[in-house]
Amino acid sequence: PAPSGGAALSALDRLKATAAAMAPSEPTWEAARAAAGPDKAQEVLTALERLQRTLDQQQAEQQAMIAQLTGRWEERFAAVLQCLQKTTATTAVMKDRSADYVRLSEVLESSLDESLLKRPLDSMYSHLRRRFRIGGAVGQEFVSINGILQGCPLSVVLLNALVSVWCHAVNNEVPDAIVDAFADDTGASVDSWKSLQQVVGITESFADLTGQVLNAKKSVCYSTGRRKLKELRLKGLVLPQVKSWRCVGAVLYSVRRKRTKAPQQRIKAALKVADKIQWVPLPVSAKASLVGSSVLPRACFGSVVSALSKTQRRTLRTAVVRALWGKKRSRRCPEIVLTLFGHGHRIDPIQASPYLCLTSMQQVLCRRPELQDLFGKVWRRRRASSTALQPVGPCSCIAAAAKALGWKWVSPFEFRTDAGHRISVLEGSREEFQHIVRESARRMVWREAFARRTDMQGIEVGINREATGSLLRSTRLSAYEQGILRAILTGAVWTQERACRAKQSDSGCCSYCGSGAIEDHVHLWWECPAWSHVRTKHTLPEFSSYQDWPPCLRLCGLLPCDADEPEIREPAVDLTEDSARVVIDLTLDETSGNPDCTLACALWKDGRVIVFTDGACRDNQTPALRKAGVGAFWHTNHAMNISEPLLGHAQTNNRAELTAVIRVLQTDSRSLDIRTDSKYVHDGCVLHLPKWRANSWKSGSREISNKDLWLQLDCLLCRRPKRSILFTKVKGHSRDADVRAGRTSSLDKWGNDAADKLAVAGAQMHATPPSRRRHVLKCSILAQSVQHMMVDILIERALTAAAVAVQGLRGGFLPVPPREIRRFLWYREPWICGWATGGQLREDEADQLQQRLSSAEG
Repeated sequence: PAPSGGAALSALDRLKATAAAMAPSEPTWEAARAAAGPDKAQEVLTALERLQRTLDQQQAEQQAMIAQLTGRWEERFAAVLQCLQKTTATTAVMKDRSADYVRLSEVLESSLDESLLKRPLDSMYSHLRRRFRIGGAVGQEFVSINGILQGCPLSVVLLNALVSVWCHAVNNEVPDAIVDAFADDTGASVDSWKSLQQVVGITESFADLTGQVLNAKKSVCYSTGRRKLKELRLKGLVLPQVKSWRCVGAVLYSVRRKRTKAPQQRIKAALKVADKIQWVPLPVSAKASLVGSSVLPRACFGSVVSALSKTQRRTLRTAVVRALWGKKRSRRCPEIVLTLFGHGHRIDPIQASPYLCLTSMQQVLCRRPELQDLFGKVWRRRRASSTALQPVGPCSCIAAAAKALGWKWVSPFEFRTDAGHRISVLEGSREEFQHIVRESARRMVWREAFARRTDMQGIEVGINREATGSLLRSTRLSAYEQGILRAILTGAVWTQERACRAKQSDSGCCSYCGSGAIEDHVHLWWECPAWSHVRTKHTLPEFSSYQDWPPCLRLCGLLPCDADEPEIREPAVDLTEDSARVVIDLTLDETSGNPDCTLACALWKDGRVIVFTDGACRDNQTPALRKAGVGAFWHTNHAMNISEPLLGHAQTNNRAELTAVIRVLQTDSRSLDIRTDSKYVHDGCVLHLPKWRANSWKSGSREISNKDLWLQLDCLLCRRPKRSILFTKVKGHSRDADVRAGRTSSLDKWGNDAADKLAVAGAQMHATPPSRRRHVLKCSILAQSVQHMMVDILIERALTAAAVAVQGLRGGFLPVPPREIRRFLWYREPWICGWATGGQLREDEADQLQQRLSSAEG
């Protein structure tokens, strides 16, 4: 229904009727209607007046809070808001902003004099003049005498109050109905046509009682089943039955073939943006950031409830790859481009679709626990259905996402991944779940590349992304060489054999060695005698068995995940237990001679116990080996001293520092002075925590890092009395000279050093074993050597081809070199271009050119 004021109920009456409907101790609107009879509107109004008198009796309790409001209406409303803020600050912390409207309505209902509310509203309704825009022109001015005004401070309250009365009525009278309301747009989902008729009847009766005008022309009905609905009427008009409908910007469909029509406008807009990014002179990483922020969000909006078609995803992927790479090198493998050169879940629509579905599922179900029963009901009905269901709604998209990833949806809130592990949506951290989904999405696209390309055989088990990208991330290569390496990794290098198959060359034989062999990738990288001097510079003992390597490594330099990695020993503690805590004492005072003492005296200051916390991380430079530990120090040989490994997949120093503070708050319930050397933790707890909490845990518009730990820390702090926890920043890794200079105290140095030892010991508990460490370093060296050899071979190959072209140009028997060779010459050897146009060569340059020409005689 579209609220339009009306004479049957005033604005204040609607507010008070809403409050009565929401208060379980008061008679509800439905009860008053049932008592008066469905056809006696006047008696219903009388019942509502009785409710108004009941609420008026509560005015005396809070009359002093908002009494003596004088002046203009804006000042009165500002005073009401100020009183509201003071009231909420002393009672509770509002975490859900929608609850502020309910609180505001309660204050207005119980505290304001009726004249304070009605006089300004009546004045605005009688004096406000409005105009409507009709096409490109502006219509005539008219006086608004009905409706809820736009711009009025109470419009949101009045609108929500009115719509909530209808929502409560439908919920109480139609048990199987699920009502939705967004501003003045309302809807209801039911299981049967009979229940739908009841909802329509309640809507008509409610409109009559409140004096509303229903917009029957914009009302529709739809069904997700295959059978057609019976005829349904609203105010005498037959409601149209649609096969697609818009819900808060997302388009839903009940027929599969209709899915490709509505999102076309968003797809076209995203394609235009991707085409513009293609021409921006930025590196690949910067273009990937632009695509992730401007293209995918626009195109994938609403895909969590209405998935994009396969054709749409492929079209978007082509545009994204072209935006990152350009139109050249059509033999590139898009799966490698979108997994190694950017965040695939942000730039690849095929990876983004299942990622958005599954992560949105976890986010909504954890944020709205009341929806879990409904979600389980829908899942069980889909599971029990023996017929093909329409591809509509979140459950359908989640099922399709799980199937694409190779997962099994074993229960409403549990999956079995393609690796055989069981994961729960409602348990564990959000970051851990997102990591598992991203890894599965990468394996999904790698399997597609494996099935399509022979040179990608071996990546179906996964790619060692850390070792494969180590040379590309280093500073050892120039920008030009990095571009060559990207072409090698994506399988985009053209050989004579590939050019012959594409009918771009008459022969597939190698023109550099003169042996008459076919120049394929094996010949180019490993067999051609013309590049043997290049291979000699990068030879490793492992190169002798290159024929046994998988094709992805032998032909493209992609190191696959090794299934024969050395066995990893079990850690010293059980990392599967969230409550695991190992208490050790590395700071035992050997001079005390009292090792049997289990609880030493704690340090106190200003009524608080002093606790030192620290985090440590081993092998920070290598993510595959990185392990972190947590330490907390109360006193020498204290039973509460904490030394334990950091749990979870993400092993970083900041997470270890945060976890140390959390473990202290879980262990000691006294007032604490927590001293940390981490500026990240100290500033977050002292300065940023209230801002993040008020901004839905975002810093600006971006979600904060380590959100799961900050939420846990905030929950623990809220349970403590105010000012019982003090955070102090101390200097880390200080020396005696710092103590003498006054930069730190001897107590802080002693305590921080002890906490650091405990954290280092915690990291050591699950440190990577030596065999695994050697294997990781060996893989990195192997991948870098193979890739560097391939880059040098291509450069030498291009330089030789350029020298031959220049000799023909100087002698007059060859045309101008191709554009690629000219570009290479100007970038790599500009002196050759000068000589080709009549310039003089130095002696060393002449010798170098002669060497190039002699190696290219074949």
